[in-house]
Amino acid sequence: MRVGIGLPPRADALSPKALLDWARADAGWLGSSDVALVPNADAQAAAYIRTAYAFDPALAERRLRGIPTTPAALRSVLDRQAAMGVDEFILRPCAPDPSLIDRLTDLIAGLA
Repeated sequence: MRVGIGLPPRADALSPKALLDWARADAGWLGSSDVALVPNADAQAAAYIRTAYAFDPALAERRLRGIPTTPAALRSVLDRQAAMGVDEFILRPCAPDPSLIDRLTDLIAGLA
């Protein structure tokens, strides 16, 4: 399974469907997840998701329940997706901490 970090242009301005269409453009069986592997990850993810999904607070709360906030939780998500046959998995950073990209890059490199 190929895992990558996905950030479309102006991700904050795209609807969830537009984000999915963007990610699906050249993928086979696609999976994706918001992810926050940073200090205080739960609070950072909650602030991001509640803002992004302000139009539907119930949806925001459902989204929050599935966000991996530790390397072990992310590995579990990736293992489940691979077992379902996912070809490509997009990680959507949902914390403003720039170190998140480095953490994700290191984690992905460790999967190879």
